[in-house]
Amino acid sequence: MQTPTAREGMSTMCDEKTQALADRLEILDLIARWAYTTDTKDPDGFAEIYAEDGVLDTVSGVTESREAIRKLVTESMQKRTIQTRHFQTGTVFLELTSTTARTSTSLLFTKRELGAVAVSVGTGRYLDEWRRTGSGWSMVRRTTTVDP
Repeated sequence: MQTPTAREGMSTMCDEKTQALADRLEILDLIARWAYTTDTKDPDGFAEIYAEDGVLDTVSGVTESREAIRKLVTESMQKRTIQTRHFQTGTVFLELTSTTARTSTSLLFTKRELGAVAVSVGTGRYLDEWRRTGSGWSMVRRTTTVDP
């Protein structure tokens, strides 16, 4: 067995760094897509962010499985008469491995009734757990905490 040269070792290290950056970008895109799909009332796009066994844990309760999440948000979105905006910022990667990740994201939630000015409903934090699947990263669990 031949020992890798310094240049080959650097190539492996760069490949690992490149993969970690690609993983971060994919997860950040999914975090943004989560807000976009809920604010534009796209329950199918919203549910597809979750793993098959994904969990949505909010102040309203815990919903388990992608299909249960899809059903919940479909019903919720059909009833919604206001425009919502989920502003997510300051995402920090608490953990990132080749197969799992954990992120924390700050939240500002606003709503606007037709013809009215948007008002802030609250602030909080999302703690997300991720898993790499055969088709990319999926949200395993999103836990919402609301600031007092």
